[in-house]
Amino acid sequence: MIFKNLLLPGSKWALAFLLLFCSILGAVDYPKPTAYVNDYAGILTPETKNQIEGWAIELKQKTDVELAIAVMPDIGGRDENSYAVDLWKSWKIGNARDEGVLILVAVAERRIKIEVGYGSEAYLTDAYSGDVFRNMRELLPKGAEQWDQALMQGSLMLLDRIAKEKGIQLSGFPTYNQSNNNVKNSPIPFIVMAIIFVFLVIVTKGKILEVLLWAIILGGGRGGGGSWGGGNSGGGGFGGFGGFGGGRSGGGGAGGGF
Repeated sequence: MIFKNLLLPGSKWALAFLLLFCSILGAVDYPKPTAYVNDYAGILTPETKNQIEGWAIELKQKTDVELAIAVMPDIGGRDENSYAVDLWKSWKIGNARDEGVLILVAVAERRIKIEVGYGSEAYLTDAYSGDVFRNMRELLPKGAEQWDQALMQGSLMLLDRIAKEKGIQLSGFPTYNQSNNNVKNSPIPFIVMAIIFVFLVIVTKGKILEVLLWAIILGGGRGGGGSWGGGNSGGGGFGGFGGFGGGRSGGGGAGGGF
């Protein structure tokens, strides 16, 4: 009887069957995580992967906050934002307070997404996630990608912020020099530079402008977000990956192309 109803135009059974069929076709089979750092594209060295993994394990045990990394060879041409949200749900990243963060890298699409859990949005803000993304992007020029350095830089920035928020230290964790950021937060250097600039323009009768223009054109250097001091491998004496805790993402974070 039901089979006959499937053949009738406008039948509710036909509509239900169609919706079920479409949902099956649209289902994405996400890979199962085997660690906090999951490199499905095979772009990271074992040393980099193990070092970040050790810190992620220690972070989980000391704070219950989860750092997850997913390096995908491709995401099927999908948008990195929706893929990150769906992957988060599939893996159940985060703890009971929804604290966690995911770094998603899609190699073929050349996209990155920093996805932040609801409970971590207060200290892993969109602005800070944007800084993490931009620092990673600078290390990934097309044809000369520094994959290890980019993932290490992004992980260090996130781990550093979480550790400071929770008041803990990670074993062998390098120190971060934020001197550049401190300068940015103070208006005094800009005022002094402005006074000097105006003085030079007056003294040189505007010729300094031409010199500065050529310096900008020929310079072409890229600024950084600070530098990391020496550290050594972390995570010593801690247990391994035991699965994620089942948190929710808040849709916050940052990302884009590289």
